[in-house]
Amino acid sequence: MQQCRSSYGILKNLDDFTDRRVDNTHFFAMDDFGSISDEKLYDNLLEEFRPWIDETKRLGIL
Repeated sequence: MQQCRSSYGILKNLDDFTDRRVDNTHFFAMDDFGSISDEKLYDNLLEEFRPWIDETKRLGIL
């Protein structure tokens, strides 16, 4: 992934919260959407979705 030039503040910290039943956030820095393929963008967006689905089902949330 490219070097991040922007400051994302709290957004970056959302990925690291520990006091929730299931991790429901994922952060990746993206300064220039034009520099990444659609495939890579969606891979990044959905990276933690399958583990989230699996964990919420295991816990009976979904």
